[in-house]
Amino acid sequence: MTKKSHKSKAAIVQERPEDAPDGWAPVQHRLAAASGLSLLLVDGRQPPALVISDNNSICHALQSSPDLGSLCDPYCGDAYRRAMSTGGVVHYKCHAGLQCFAMPVQIAKGRNLAVIGGRAFVSGADYRVIVERLRAGDLKDLLGSEPLSRVIFAEPANLDQLADRLQKAARQFEGEMSRLPAEEEELAPLPPANAGAPPAPTLSASSKSSSDLQREIDQLRRELEYRSQFAESLRHFLERISSGDPQKTYTAILTNSKDLLLAERASLLVVDERANELILKAGVGMKAQISEVARIRLGEGVAGGVLETGRALVVENIENAGMAPAPAARQYKTKSFISYPIRIGGRTIGILNVTDKTSGKDYDDIDLSLLEIIGPQVALALERAGWQERATEFQLMSITDPLTGLLNRRYLQERLNEEVNRSRRYEYPMSFLMIDIDDFKSYNDLNGHQ
Repeated sequence: MTKKSHKSKAAIVQERPEDAPDGWAPVQHRLAAASGLSLLLVDGRQPPALVISDNNSICHALQSSPDLGSLCDPYCGDAYRRAMSTGGVVHYKCHAGLQCFAMPVQIAKGRNLAVIGGRAFVSGADYRVIVERLRAGDLKDLLGSEPLSRVIFAEPANLDQLADRLQKAARQFEGEMSRLPAEEEELAPLPPANAGAPPAPTLSASSKSSSDLQREIDQLRRELEYRSQFAESLRHFLERISSGDPQKTYTAILTNSKDLLLAERASLLVVDERANELILKAGVGMKAQISEVARIRLGEGVAGGVLETGRALVVENIENAGMAPAPAARQYKTKSFISYPIRIGGRTIGILNVTDKTSGKDYDDIDLSLLEIIGPQVALALERAGWQERATEFQLMSITDPLTGLLNRRYLQERLNEEVNRSRRYEYPMSFLMIDIDDFKSYNDLNGHQ
C-alpha cells in the first residue's frame, strides 16, 4: 500500500460565512483592518470559523494542513470552550509563539458565539523560533503554503485595546439588532387622517452609539496608518541598510537603528573573530573619533560582556543596576541604554549600542522587541559587509608585499598595461622609473622572508 502524500490530502475548510449573523462580518472586518490584528468569529471548535478577518498567514497555513493542523487544537481549537466557560476575555500564547485572546460575544439571540483575536508576535524571539521551524524543523512542509506572506507583529497592549473595542462593537451591534423588529412594527400602522405634524426628529440612542463607534473606527484607522508605515519600513529595512560599500552598510545600519529606537547616541561594533575582539565601525553622537576608540576584548566592559554571554542587556538605570557609571567626560544625558548582540547562525558577529532616548525616557523590553524584529535583517547585512571587507582585504593582499606593504610585481603588470594603453590613446609620452635598493637582503633577513 502506498502512503498518501501531504499534497494529496484535502485542505481543511476554514470558514462558513453563510452561518454568521447577518451584518456582523463588515463590523468585524473594519475592526481587524483598523487594528492590524486578526479576528475570527466561532461557534465551536475552530476551524472552521464563521467569519475570518485578516488572518495571520502562519495560522492559515497550519490550520489548513491535514497533517499539522492538530498542533493548534489545544490553543485556538479549544479557545471557544475556554471563552464560554470563563465568560470573559482569555489570553493565551499558542505553539507558534503567537499571542491571542478569546472572548464571548452576544450578537445573535439564542446563539453562543465567541471571537478569537490577535494572532500576533509580541516578541522578535518568538518570530525567529517559528522561522527556524519552517526552515529546517517540524514545519518545513508548510513552506509551499507561503506561511510568511502576512505575519503580524504587535504589542500586548494592542490586543487589550482590540478586545475592549470588540466588546463595544458587539454591544452596539446587539442593540441595533434588537431594535429592528420594534422599529418595523411602528412603521406598519397607517397614521389617522387627523394626525398632526410629526414631532421634530431627535438623535436616537442608536445614532449616538453609531457616532461613538465611528470615532472608535477613526482612531483605529489612525493606528493602522502608523502600523502600515512601520510594516513598510520593516519590509524595506534590509534594502536600506545594504550597500556594496561596507562602510556605507555600517553607517546605514546604525542610522536606521538609531532612528527606530529614537536614540541620540549609538555605536556599532563588529567582531574580529581571529582576535576575539570588538572593533568600532560606526558611531553617532560620540565625543571621540572612531579611530581613537580602542578594541574591546571579550568580557571587557558592557559590550564585551554582551559578546561573552550572547544575551541582550537592557538597562533602565545604570546605577540602580549596580553597574559602574560611565565617565563624566562622555556626557551622557540619560542612565539608560541597550546593548544588543547581532547574531547569525548561532554566532555573535556584532554589538549594537543605543542610549540617550530623545524623549529622555528609559529603554525597556518594548524597545528590545523592536531590535529583535529587525535583528535578522541587520545580521544579514552585517555579515555581507564583513565578506565584502574580507574580499577587499584579499584583493589588497594579492597586489602588496606582506612584509613591507609595498605594491608588488602583479600590481606593476596590471597598472603598466593600463598606463601604456592610456599613453597610446591620448598620444602623450610615458616614462618608467625603476629603482634598485641596496642591501635589501639584510631587511629580509632581519624581519623575516615572506
